[in-house]
Amino acid sequence: MRAKKILRNKMTRRLAALGGRLREQKSRAIAEKLFGLEVFGSARTVCFYAATPREVDTHPMIDAALEAGKAVLVPLCDPKKGTLALYRIQSRKDLKKGAFGIWEPDPGKAAPAGAAEADCVIVPGVAFDKAKNRLGRGKGYYDRFLSGLGPKVAKIGLAFSFQKVKNVPRADHDVPLDEIITD
Repeated sequence: MRAKKILRNKMTRRLAALGGRLREQKSRAIAEKLFGLEVFGSARTVCFYAATPREVDTHPMIDAALEAGKAVLVPLCDPKKGTLALYRIQSRKDLKKGAFGIWEPDPGKAAPAGAAEADCVIVPGVAFDKAKNRLGRGKGYYDRFLSGLGPKVAKIGLAFSFQKVKNVPRADHDVPLDEIITD
């Protein structure tokens, strides 16, 4: 879809222009809102994405969730299959740089986990809209993963306020979220 590509390019440029200190401040504000959500507070097992330098920083959130006694799952990308597999980590030391330069679980340190274990999934995105649709990076990993989750699993997107747009172009396979948190 051409509209998706145009929006993805526009948002990617804006994300690249966001300075490190401002990204940190905005990420902290988003984390406070996330940790204040009832659905997050009651979740025993949370799946986090490990943020790239151009996304809402989830690394301190992962640390805080572990310190709070939550089980933390992180996806491992399989580029050959186009899928995500979940692993339970004990700390961020269980992560290593993986596919596409993204921090992922080291299968030698982290334990495999099933999607059914997650009570709450924190989802990355390039753009989001009021109808809780998301635009990802274009490979479909998260849409395939999210489509396999049960209806009781909370799907929460994290975004900087400028990533929220009026309308995200949608395809039939795109999975809307339950909540989107911005700074």
